[in-house]
Amino acid sequence: MSSPAALLARRRRTLFAFFLLPGALLAAWITRTPAIRDTLGASLAEMGLVLAGLSVGSMIGLLASGPLIARFGTRPVTQLGMVLIISSMFTLALATVLQVLPLASVALLLFGLGMGGAELAINMEGAEVERISCKIVLPTLHGCFSVGTVIGALTSLLLIKLQVPVVWHLLAMCVLGALAISPFINGLAPGFGRSDTQPGATADAAPRPRLWREPALLMIAAITLSMTLSEGSAYDWLPLLMADAYATGEMTGTLVFLGFATTMAIGRLGSGVLLQRMDRRSVLVASMLMAAAGMAVVVTSQHLLLAVAGVVFWGLGASVAFPLALSAAAVSGDDSNARVKLVATGGYLALLVGPPMLGFVANAVGLRGAFAVVLGLVLLALLATPAVPRSRPGQQPARH
Repeated sequence: MSSPAALLARRRRTLFAFFLLPGALLAAWITRTPAIRDTLGASLAEMGLVLAGLSVGSMIGLLASGPLIARFGTRPVTQLGMVLIISSMFTLALATVLQVLPLASVALLLFGLGMGGAELAINMEGAEVERISCKIVLPTLHGCFSVGTVIGALTSLLLIKLQVPVVWHLLAMCVLGALAISPFINGLAPGFGRSDTQPGATADAAPRPRLWREPALLMIAAITLSMTLSEGSAYDWLPLLMADAYATGEMTGTLVFLGFATTMAIGRLGSGVLLQRMDRRSVLVASMLMAAAGMAVVVTSQHLLLAVAGVVFWGLGASVAFPLALSAAAVSGDDSNARVKLVATGGYLALLVGPPMLGFVANAVGLRGAFAVVLGLVLLALLATPAVPRSRPGQQPARH
């Protein structure tokens, strides 16, 4: 019989793996979006619709995951999510071979279903591990996602350099993903999140109506929405922005994306040091200002090197906003699972409307104009930061 400390350590390692894998597979197809677009012969608006498959799948996965977690627990929901994410790579490879645009959207729908369902479950797990251990966990876990995107981008750079066709790239990531995740597939504690093991909790249903009437929680959700849109727009569109606005090739676009992913990883993994010295709100405000400054440079600059510098600031700023918002929601009152779910819904709402919105706006005014809209939303969200508790992770906020 393993000790509670050993089980907690195994749970934490499993969460690291479950955050890292989706990041690696996400980067694999994002860095190849110029090649996928050219193979499919898609316009910017059509690529927006393809990416909408990811958004719709994410929202469906999020909405379905609450009842599924309440019925079966977080472990089987996460397992199913990992299977869907891996299978989406095969489906996208098939769509590229057959040059069928709707099938590419279906592939990203599968990826979104897996991400939406599994990510809610693993964020609930992460918030619980953070609560039990009284240690900073969520930013580090999201840092593992960013490390995964760095690994995926580096792999893409190598395969692009070797002129490996995008189809074989996607198939290889499918196989490697399955092999990498298999040792961790049963690593989460069984039963967590089930309604019959959570007396008085509401993880089995939508957040209780009274939560929707809490202005502070809704403001935290608004921050999550804007910053998830900022991060997600880079993941979805940054290589294409570099190609269209700065006339870069696929290799350069992948390098810029790698820079963004690397700064995201550095920001998340290094945020623990800041959070030992500063409160949540101060770190969140600083990160949002940095992200806004970086985006402004990317939108307005005419020089590639300035744009790269802007991408670095953008990535560092966007890195900790989402995990900090989830952490703040978890300690904002009773029933932390329902609070995390509500705030995560704000993030996935951004994923739902973001890609098609940016695609249609970009088709009309270009990708620079589309990113200017995202920048405006981030600046507006700064007005909501007073709702974030000033406490540090591991501390309970003052109740008034």
